[in-house]
Amino acid sequence: MFKNGVSSLANADHPGRPHTAYTPARVVHLKRVTQENRRVTTDEVALKLGIGHGCARHIMHKALQYHKACAPELKGILVFST
Repeated sequence: MFKNGVSSLANADHPGRPHTAYTPARVVHLKRVTQENRRVTTDEVALKLGIGHGCARHIMHKALQYHKACAPELKGILVFST
């Protein structure tokens, strides 16, 4: 038991700001930006959307399933799964 009388933290509220950068509108906008220029970098996308690098990367990799090719001859080209 803690000093304030709480015995479990399992369902406690978490302090801090909620994640607001990952929204459906931003996902659509990021998809549009990458379709206009398929060689756009994560930093360029983050600047255009006004979000952080990590959130832009998360949207690209998790929501849109965009992954970078790792072969040396394809360096810098994004591979888009459909």
